[in-house]
Amino acid sequence: MMKCPECQHDVSEAARTCPQCGHPFVDQPASTADGSTSAARKWILIVFNVIVGLWFVSEIVDYIDGNNVYETDVLESLAVLIIGNLVLGGYKYFRQFLK
Repeated sequence: MMKCPECQHDVSEAARTCPQCGHPFVDQPASTADGSTSAARKWILIVFNVIVGLWFVSEIVDYIDGNNVYETDVLESLAVLIIGNLVLGGYKYFRQFLK
């Protein structure tokens, strides 16, 4: 048995939706009982965002200072940040803010 993330009702592992609230259970990655897969993905996403975010900020600072940085370099770092988040599954963690 597992808990529904919406209503906290006990649901069978084989259920595709919660019988109580109808919340769909989409093919979720397997994880250990302590949720380490989810925690590992979260930390990978955080580290990625810190590294690429610093790169993006440094490109902006260099562009403002006129250090031979072109607008395309700034846009390239922004594109890497956005695409990387989509690839790493960041939309799952930020989806909660869209509700």
